[in-house]
Amino acid sequence: MRLPAAYSEYLDATFKEQTDMVIAHLLTLSGKAEGKKIIVDGFFTVEILKKISPNAQDLQ
Repeated sequence: MRLPAAYSEYLDATFKEQTDMVIAHLLTLSGKAEGKKIIVDGFFTVEILKKISPNAQDLQ
């Protein structure tokens, strides 16, 4: 069993790794979308969405 702090660090590292992979995949898809919107269902922080969304001004 892990201590809470160690488990929290593990979750943070896993989330960051998965987020980086998903963003890389979205970049690949965006090059093939030919002006179409790409809708994604996922867990992203507001900070990340502001960096990658063309509609970032709509985020609170």
